[in-house]
Amino acid sequence: MSRTIKNKSYLFDGVGGMGMAPLACWLAKGGYSVSGFDDYLQAEVRIMLEEAGVDVRDFVFQEELSEFDVFIYSNALQESHLLLKAAQATGLQVFRRGELLSELATGRRLIAVVGSHGKTTTAGLIVHGLLEKGLSGDYILGGLYNEKLYKPYRNEGDAWLIAEIDESDGTIDLFAPEITLVLN
Repeated sequence: MSRTIKNKSYLFDGVGGMGMAPLACWLAKGGYSVSGFDDYLQAEVRIMLEEAGVDVRDFVFQEELSEFDVFIYSNALQESHLLLKAAQATGLQVFRRGELLSELATGRRLIAVVGSHGKTTTAGLIVHGLLEKGLSGDYILGGLYNEKLYKPYRNEGDAWLIAEIDESDGTIDLFAPEITLVLN
C-alpha cells in the first residue's frame, strides 16, 4: 500500500550513511524540505548534504519532531532507538530507507542493481556511461565517486531511475523494476 509522501517535511536520522545521504540529497534537489542529523557525520558528506539543500543539524530533540511529517531511519538504527520510538508515538510517517526509496521509485522506470556485493560500483558504472553518452536519467547511489565531478545522486524529474536496492532488510520485495541487474 502506497503512503502519500509528497509535500512533506522529512527528517533523516543517520543522514550521513552512504545509503541515506544521497537519498536525502535527491529529495532536497527535488524540492522537498529535508533535514537530517548523524552522530558520525563526515565533513565531506556534510558539505554534500548542505550543497544539496539539506538542513544538517547536530542533533534533534523529541520536542522538535513536530516540525516534521516523515521520519526516515537508517538500517543501522536499532528499533529501540528513543527518537524512532518518539516519532512512531507522535504519529509521524516512519520509513526505513528502503521503504522510502520504493515509494520514490513508484511510477518510474526503475533500473534496480541488486546483490550482496558490488552494487555501488556497478550502479556507478551504469551512471558513468549514461552521463558520458549525454543520456538522461535520475539516480541514487550508495557511495561517493572518487571523481568529484559526479555526485552520488541526480534528480531532474526523469522517468528513469537507477538505484541500488538492498536485499538485507527485506525491502527488496517492495520494488517493481523495469530492469533488474543481479550481482552474485
